[in-house]
Amino acid sequence: MASNPDYIRTVFGDVRTKRRSEEILRSIPPTGISHAFTHRLVARVTDPYLEREEKELEEVFEDGVIPESEGRVVPYLFIEADGTNIALQREEARRTEVKAGVAYEG
Repeated sequence: MASNPDYIRTVFGDVRTKRRSEEILRSIPPTGISHAFTHRLVARVTDPYLEREEKELEEVFEDGVIPESEGRVVPYLFIEADGTNIALQREEARRTEVKAGVAYEG
């Protein structure tokens, strides 16, 4: 698998900048590749993961679906939440509340 050109390009595209990947990869195949091609290749590999993550976030925040815990049990689960009012500019409403929450195990 390590000799597969797509695999090599993907690894280089992930680890280094795309321009640096272009410099390195120009020395491997006879025709070389551009940094734009490396960018598209990395996007092709990562897009399915990003789409799956977006779907999971939508399920949690819009549909209220709680993901499976995979049988994991924690001794303590801490949940903190807070809100603060902020002033708005150029809006009908003058103020709104921004809420934030975090959960962590201890």
